[in-house]
Amino acid sequence: MSVTLETLKHTAELARLDLSLLPTEEQHRLAEQMSRILAFVDQLSEVDVEGEEPMTHPIALPTALAADVAVATPGAAAMLANAPARSGDEIVVPRVIDGGGEGG
Repeated sequence: MSVTLETLKHTAELARLDLSLLPTEEQHRLAEQMSRILAFVDQLSEVDVEGEEPMTHPIALPTALAADVAVATPGAAAMLANAPARSGDEIVVPRVIDGGGEGG
């Protein structure tokens, strides 16, 4: 797969990266590197995995699960006391996604 400059910029935007400060040559270099990475990953589809069990770790490890026991919680007031900013019973967080419409 060949990554175009347009695809690179779109991917960077989705990752909230600003490539506008990079020289055009550097942007082209990044697009080429991304193309090589995706070509390498694409090679994995050629590997025959028929009959192989999926795994989450190369070494079989026991699952460490905590006991499912109900415990008392500190309560909303105690939890909200740790919030850096709040409005009533809600934690105030900075906007990170542009609404793109009216009121957003």
